[in-house]
Amino acid sequence: MDEILRNTFIAVLTLSTRIHLWLLKRHVNFITLNNNKVPDAFKKNISLKDHQKAANYAIEKSKLGFKDTIIQAFILLLLTVGGVISVISELFNAHTSPLLKDVAMILSVMLITSLIDLPFNYYKTTKYCLILVRHQIHRLISLASKKLWFH
Repeated sequence: MDEILRNTFIAVLTLSTRIHLWLLKRHVNFITLNNNKVPDAFKKNISLKDHQKAANYAIEKSKLGFKDTIIQAFILLLLTVGGVISVISELFNAHTSPLLKDVAMILSVMLITSLIDLPFNYYKTTKYCLILVRHQIHRLISLASKKLWFH
């Protein structure tokens, strides 16, 4: 039974990750295909050059999403199939009541995943800021907001 559950979990995680990556790829492909034309609803407010900058920003940001999706799936596999949660459970098994063991286990997993996510979140935030500056999106956002809301 454990083998069936493990294989089912891996299959569902694989399917979920593949669907997420496929959707990201579709998103990038759609943006790439429509990069040379401003949508009709925004033609009055946004130039083609600004539209292309925003499209390039969205593509780069989506590419970061590819890496993030794969890393998150790997962390989940490590916690579950890799046995990290089982090890944590065994650490608290003999020392506490069932309720305290469960609470300690949940808090421990949250702490471990938060610590694992810290460098990745720092990397993503730094990368997003660099992408924003590279494509001058911060300027585009303020211009677009003014044009759309205060015309």
